[in-house]
Amino acid sequence: MFEKYLRNKTILSAAGIIMGVILMIWRGQVVETMIRVMGYMMIATAAVYLFMYFRENRQNEMMLGYAIMSGGAGLLLVLLCRVILNAFPVIIGVVLIMSGAAALLETCRDREIPLYSKLLSILIVVLGVLILIHPGRIANAIVFCTGFALVVNGISGLLMSRQI
Repeated sequence: MFEKYLRNKTILSAAGIIMGVILMIWRGQVVETMIRVMGYMMIATAAVYLFMYFRENRQNEMMLGYAIMSGGAGLLLVLLCRVILNAFPVIIGVVLIMSGAAALLETCRDREIPLYSKLLSILIVVLGVLILIHPGRIANAIVFCTGFALVVNGISGLLMSRQI
């Protein structure tokens, strides 16, 4: 059983390294592909629900509802993939600016709140502005850091499985 665990840990670590390298090299394309794959999977799920709906003698409207919702969401993901990719960082930037500004107003009203709380609120607003100005770069940096973390995790997993 212990050998089976080590073999699985080695496979998962190697897969993490491969996935991390792919994320680090093809940042934007990988995220776009993942969104499209999720869309196709939702369309396939809709087809399964439709099949189950028409197959049963006593048809369940819930299955039809699931099929319509899953198919619609899948189509939106596939057709609007680029829009989603471009809009998501902008939405996050706007939310950060609004949240930081609201927190800053709250901290400015109360004199007992320490200075670092005010500075953190200002930092959140600045990060939101940076995301709005450079949404693609920020998204690529996040994907790159995720890939780097997967590589480091995979390497540490391989080293740990070799030491045991």
